[in-house]
Amino acid sequence: MSYDEKKLISFKETIFKDIEKKAEILIEEALKNKEEYLKKFEEKVLVNEQKELEEKTIELDSKYKHELTKKEFESKREILAYRNKLIEEIIENCERNLTNFSKTLEYETYLLEKVKKTINEEKREKVIVKIREQDLKFEAQIKSLNERIEIEIDKKNILGGFKLIDIKNSVEIDETFKTALNTIMQDFYKTSKLNLKNF
Repeated sequence: MSYDEKKLISFKETIFKDIEKKAEILIEEALKNKEEYLKKFEEKVLVNEQKELEEKTIELDSKYKHELTKKEFESKREILAYRNKLIEEIIENCERNLTNFSKTLEYETYLLEKVKKTINEEKREKVIVKIREQDLKFEAQIKSLNERIEIEIDKKNILGGFKLIDIKNSVEIDETFKTALNTIMQDFYKTSKLNLKNF
């Protein structure tokens, strides 16, 4: 092999080595860039997926909260309807019992004693006793309690009892069964488990 050929081979080898070195550097940079690019891409995908997941979670959470609120409202409405039905039944039952009681001999005794006690509490002189039309049969007995008693019919009084009006002192005392029942029901609303605060 001639000197020129050796030089040419040596030159080729140097160039190839140089090319190989540059190729290795380029490959190494490409791999590095590829890894950085993939890492950035993965981060971007993860951020997008996380954002999408958060949005879906918020959307589902809102949807289920709305559904839950709707179901709670429906349940409360059903419970309140049932509560009102129970209270109406209790009131009707009480009214029925009071009406039945007002037809007994014990009612006459109760009415006369209650009127007498109410008059004597404050030594009332002139009074009006307002009673149901059905209780006019007790008018003579009521008037016998005090000579200054006037009797009037109370058309609003349907269950029994009476109202006493002290004319001198301008005082009205309501001893009707309806008022007593209303007072009892107000206490019942406050103390029973059927109270609105429990719903």
